[in-house]
Amino acid sequence: MLLIVDLASETEEETFVNYVFELGDDGESATGAIAVHRKWAIATDDKRATSFFKAEAPDLQILSTLEIVKNWSEAAKLSLANLKSVLAAIRSKGRYMPHRNHPLLSWWEEMMQ
Repeated sequence: MLLIVDLASETEEETFVNYVFELGDDGESATGAIAVHRKWAIATDDKRATSFFKAEAPDLQILSTLEIVKNWSEAAKLSLANLKSVLAAIRSKGRYMPHRNHPLLSWWEEMMQ
């Protein structure tokens, strides 16, 4: 489930400000502040944010684009042709490429062939 929400408390806002100071990115900082206080998971492919949150909030579940798409494609029983189309759109329109150490890189490469 994906939700679009705003900071809802002074505690979330304070954490957000602290995270912006560390990360320099308001989007990742807001996402992290909300998730930490509400005990939610986040989705990010930003390596710096991922490293920061693993250190700052080790219990925080962090999902990547590929984890979300792979799970969705399997649950929806997406055909290989449709999955290739989705991944191609993510690559071109989202300008996304998994980094060379991404745990699902081989899955991405296999699906893109």
